[in-house]
Amino acid sequence: MLENAVAERVREIILERVPKSRKEGLGSTDQLLSGGLLDSLGILDVVTILEQTFDLTVDDEELVPEHFESIESISAFINKKRGAAESGRSKSM
Repeated sequence: MLENAVAERVREIILERVPKSRKEGLGSTDQLLSGGLLDSLGILDVVTILEQTFDLTVDDEELVPEHFESIESISAFINKKRGAAESGRSKSM
């Protein structure tokens, strides 16, 4: 999935799972945590959907605010995780 497609899918997930975000006209750099749109329980809900959607696992130590502050930061985190997973698969072949 291309980076823009990842960002768009993340945006769709946030809009589906975080009702307040629909009222705000959510942009890719809007603050989800400090803006009060996403709390700790919301992060867990979103992470579950992200793991299913992008076939990845988010480790406990990766559950840090920097990764979930905006659609842009979530997308960058997913792309980094997927890149690392792809790199690991190529080395094992």
